Amino acid sequence: MCKASEAQDRLPAHLEARIRRVWLEALGASGLVADGGIEFVERDDLDAVVSVALFGTRLVAAPPDLMRRLRRLDPEQLLDARVVASALGPAAVPIGTATLSYLAVAPPPGSRETSTATATDLTAVRTACTEEEDDESGVGGMPHAWASTAAGSGATVAVSGFDPWHSEIAQLGVLTHPEHRGGDHAYSAASAAVSAALERGLIPQWRSRTDNESSHRLAARLGFITVGAQCAVALG
Repeated sequence: MCKASEAQDRLPAHLEARIRRVWLEALGASGLVADGGIEFVERDDLDAVVSVALFGTRLVAAPPDLMRRLRRLDPEQLLDARVVASALGPAAVPIGTATLSYLAVAPPPGSRETSTATATDLTAVRTACTEEEDDESGVGGMPHAWASTAAGSGATVAVSGFDPWHSEIAQLGVLTHPEHRGGDHAYSAASAAVSAALERGLIPQWRSRTDNESSHRLAARLGFITVGAQCAVALG
C-alpha cells in the first residue's frame, strides 16, 4: 500500500474521517479494529472478496465460508488479488489491486478547452480506445462527464467524469484518445470533473491499478494523495 509520509501531504482530519466512515458503511464493518489490525466482515450477499487498507485500518469482506482461508493470509497478501484468488481455489478470479487516492482542494484548470461531455463526445473517445482501457476508466457509465477538445479541429480527444458513491464519494474516471495522450487533455478534462465534484460537496476518489503509472502521474499532478489500496477477487 502506498501512503503519504510527509505531514504536508496528509488529508485534513475531517476528510479522513468521512472517507473512513464511507468505507466502513460500504463494507458493513464496525470500525472497532485497532490500527494495524484486520476486521473480517462476513457478507452472505457478496459475489466477491474485497480487501481494503485505509488510514491504518484493514478490512476484508467476504462470504462466511471463505473466512477461514482468508485468515491464513498475512496483511500484505490480502492486498494481492492473485494470492487471494489462489487461496480461495480455481473458481476465484482476481479482479486486481488498486490504490485509493483523494484530495481536498480543486486543482488548477488545464490548458485545454473543456465543456460538458455529450454522448457523442464519450463515444468518440471510447471507440478509439481498447475495450480494456474503456472498462478500466468507467467513463461510459458515469452520469457527470466533461470533454477536452483539440485545438483547431475541435475534435473531442479526452473525457473525464465521476459517479457518486454512497452520497459522499465521487469516483473519478478519465479516458484519452491514443493519438492525443501526453498533451494536457486528460489533465484538463479531469480537472474539470474534480472541481465539479468538489462543488457538489463530494470527495473525489481516484482508484487506479497499482501498475498504471500514467494514471498515478496524472493523479499526483491533480493533487491526489494516495492513502490506501483495495483488492478485489470475483467468486465463481
